[in-house]
Amino acid sequence: MSKDLAPLSDHDQQFIDLLIENGGDVQRAAEELGHAGTYGYMLRKKLAKHITDATKQYLALHAPKAAKRVVDMMTAEMPNPTHLAAAKEILDRTGVKEKEEVQQTVLKPNIFILPEKREIKVIDVIHEQ
Repeated sequence: MSKDLAPLSDHDQQFIDLLIENGGDVQRAAEELGHAGTYGYMLRKKLAKHITDATKQYLALHAPKAAKRVVDMMTAEMPNPTHLAAAKEILDRTGVKEKEEVQQTVLKPNIFILPEKREIKVIDVIHEQ
């Protein structure tokens, strides 16, 4: 659990555990805890950050399995592209994939604005003393 999240009650932790185990079925997780299915949606909203954190942990725990799948696919005669794509996605989401560096060059054009051209009116003034 993240350091910035408040600790959960046992009930809330059970809900999150059931939610992850059953693949995200909010109603079923609430019913397994003895509540009406619609109560699960209220819990999901209340625990959204905790659920996201638990999901990240779940993915991190399965990243080694995904890495093994990618390596196994490299040596397979007929690799399954769907399995390979899923394994790569898990690795990407857990931060294992090397991030691509994009180098941007910013060109600063040498443009400046001149004042508009106007005819200058010259007024002759003779000053007498």
